Amino acid sequence: MTKEPNDRSLQLPESLSGVQRPLLAGGGIAVLVGVIAGFMSPNGVSHSLHAYLTAFTFCLTISLGALFFVIIQHLCRAGWSASVRRVAEIMMAVIPLLAILFLPILVYVLLFDHGALYPWNAEGWSSQTAANHEKAKILNPVAYLITSVVLFGVWIAITRFFWTNSCKQDLTGDIALTAKLQRWSGPATVLFGLTVTFAAFIWIMSLDPLWFSTMFGVYLFAGSMLSFFALMSSSIYFLQKKGVLVDEINEEHFHDLGKFTFGFIVFWAYIAFSQYMLIWYANIPEETIWLLHRQGDGLHGWSLVSISLVVLHWLVPFFAIMSRHVRRWPKWMACWGVYILAMHYVDLYWVIMPEAGHENYLVFGGVMGFISSLLCAVGMFALYVGVMLRIGSGIPLVAAKDPRLPQALAFENI
Repeated sequence: MTKEPNDRSLQLPESLSGVQRPLLAGGGIAVLVGVIAGFMSPNGVSHSLHAYLTAFTFCLTISLGALFFVIIQHLCRAGWSASVRRVAEIMMAVIPLLAILFLPILVYVLLFDHGALYPWNAEGWSSQTAANHEKAKILNPVAYLITSVVLFGVWIAITRFFWTNSCKQDLTGDIALTAKLQRWSGPATVLFGLTVTFAAFIWIMSLDPLWFSTMFGVYLFAGSMLSFFALMSSSIYFLQKKGVLVDEINEEHFHDLGKFTFGFIVFWAYIAFSQYMLIWYANIPEETIWLLHRQGDGLHGWSLVSISLVVLHWLVPFFAIMSRHVRRWPKWMACWGVYILAMHYVDLYWVIMPEAGHENYLVFGGVMGFISSLLCAVGMFALYVGVMLRIGSGIPLVAAKDPRLPQALAFENI
């Protein structure tokens, strides 16, 4: 039996609504202190910018994973997910905040030509080699500005479309809105694929402008989906502990979330290995140098981080979530969700931070570098959660008038 949208068991508890401001204020202060601490690390402003970009990308990938999940559920006319989709919609609705948090990076690229974040932004870089000259046609501040505006413009437009119509259905119960969302989910999927690929290329891959990998966009996508499902399982478990969504989401839904999590653990490993194998096999200097910076010489520094990703990002969660019993146990799925989120940050740290100029023995950039990265990550995530709580306040945490909700409530895995 479905409940009315204003039912208290579908609303965010006051105890969570009340922590919005502390999270927003504390998060903002932590990020600011983290950036300042980075100035005192061996690599100075370069460390601050890369630590900020790592934390920003961590939150952005979660929202991008949520956006894709929402689009695909409409595209596939999925019934099982109608009871969990609103939580994903809240995560994707944070994208406008992320556009604001991206402004410091954009302003730095437009106003300074030191190359502390992107080497192609340094004065005279384009005239160094013929390859630089050709790449500078795309890698320049004006193109970076236009690309960033287009990327966030597309994501915000798609997000607002699905978010607005989903909330509107809570009030009207109009079934035609479901058909409307389903009709536009196909074009939205194509736009999502293109924009995520360009974001990976322009914002992350161009940190090393001579390096290129056609699989890098898919690599970022795999991490996005994995981190989204990890946060989804943890968030729903936490909400249920507060007495919310207890009747609408059960072990059957956790089982499906667990299957998706397991699938993207494998998919991430597959893409990571494929990218490594192709670069190793081709043995092109412009490509291998990127991996060489992350392998180092001997078992220390970045090479240990690389090995830890194989063991801790793939093998450990692979065997942990393989069991059907674990996937149907919400508490365990929530715990593994937190673990996977931590490893997703390590993965992004491994991708981004070596470009800050850290040598093998300075993976964390010294004590101040470590503090900077930690505060940026914790502060950015606190801002992210604070905005999520703000968006989720006052609306039902289930799409209560979705015509497929009865199907979701009766869902059982075979």
